[in-house]
Amino acid sequence: MYLTDEQVRKIQTRRGTRNHRKFAVVRLPKPPKVKRPVMPPGWRDTAEYRCWSRIKARCFNPNVPRFKDYGGRGIKVCDRWLNSYEYFLADMGRRPTDKHSIDRYPDNNGNYEPGNCRWATTEQQMNNRRNSKRLTFAGLTLSVMQWAERTGVRAGTLWGRIQHGWSVERVLTTAKDRPRGSWKKKKITFRGQTLSLSEWATTLGLSRWALHDRLANGWTLHRALTTPCRNWQKRSKTP
Repeated sequence: MYLTDEQVRKIQTRRGTRNHRKFAVVRLPKPPKVKRPVMPPGWRDTAEYRCWSRIKARCFNPNVPRFKDYGGRGIKVCDRWLNSYEYFLADMGRRPTDKHSIDRYPDNNGNYEPGNCRWATTEQQMNNRRNSKRLTFAGLTLSVMQWAERTGVRAGTLWGRIQHGWSVERVLTTAKDRPRGSWKKKKITFRGQTLSLSEWATTLGLSRWALHDRLANGWTLHRALTTPCRNWQKRSKTP
């Protein structure tokens, strides 16, 4: 408790019980005031403020749909950021582009705090997810997105190969997928008949995109055109 000059003067003039000695009063120094940054007008309408509000809600509000993935797992917002948007902005800065959002890195299971947060793109956050699929090949372990960058093959193509039961070596060493639209324009000859991709899909009762994905994922022409589509079979049996 800090005393004003008037209170100190009154205490010093008070007398004791017998010897009338004065009380000794020690005035403690006041803690220095921390000057918060001056916020410009309209700062509540910025993307950074909305981000700060959302991370608090997902960590402390059980009514938020994704609370179980954050506050339910024990993830919290540090005391420095909890009650001060100014400190949050001073530590994080403005996000570089509209494609960046906050990401807990390098510890994805850690709290929202300085040193464990960054502005990251969607691709960077996909690589940092706890359920991100990782493949180990030639002594190197990377996520599917990172392997797509190294091999030049689209991540969707790599996922398709994995779902079809390909080995890791075959998934990562098979040649690059064909350019988009190449199968759509190219004529395909099979069993003496030459048709476009759309025409073959119509003739066989398959989806054009399913047929395109089969060829893009490295299926042989015979396998792609003779393997029935499971979803199509189910729909054809229903009256």
